[in-house]
Amino acid sequence: MSQPTNVSAIPPQQDPAFRDWERATSQLARAGRISQAAAEHLIRQLAAARERVEATRVEVADALYAILRGVEDGALVEGVHFHREHSELAVAVEAAVAPLSSAHVRYERPSDMRTILSRGARLWPEIFLRSARCSFAHGARHRAMVIDVHHARRFVGMPPERTAGSTPEPCPQDVN
Repeated sequence: MSQPTNVSAIPPQQDPAFRDWERATSQLARAGRISQAAAEHLIRQLAAARERVEATRVEVADALYAILRGVEDGALVEGVHFHREHSELAVAVEAAVAPLSSAHVRYERPSDMRTILSRGARLWPEIFLRSARCSFAHGARHRAMVIDVHHARRFVGMPPERTAGSTPEPCPQDVN
């Protein structure tokens, strides 16, 4: 199955926020507040920072997608690799890496996935709610990353989760 992502591939020149920043720095340069070289340097720095964030977004989307798919298809076992409460999912990242590596994504070390998710937590706090110590199977305690499932699914482009009491929306061709 192909992996849906919500990662934008908008070049910096077409990004409205980037264009606004570029316009503001060029106005400062024309007004003599900063030199033209400083304005160009700021634009290059902004483009480089934007590229780093986009690269992080791709890595975080891949890791979240692997976790969500692992929960759905049973590669991750509840009580062993994760706990679920309402729309929150507490994932023991280091314990979940091995099953995810065999099923979805390959990580060199367990700490690689934690590093990616920690970077994501700094950029998208609405997805990564907190990090906490949790008890899992056989008395094992792991540091778990608590994820908001609704925001995570939207971030990676997956459809909303169906709950037991929810009714599916009718397809457009079914509506008369």
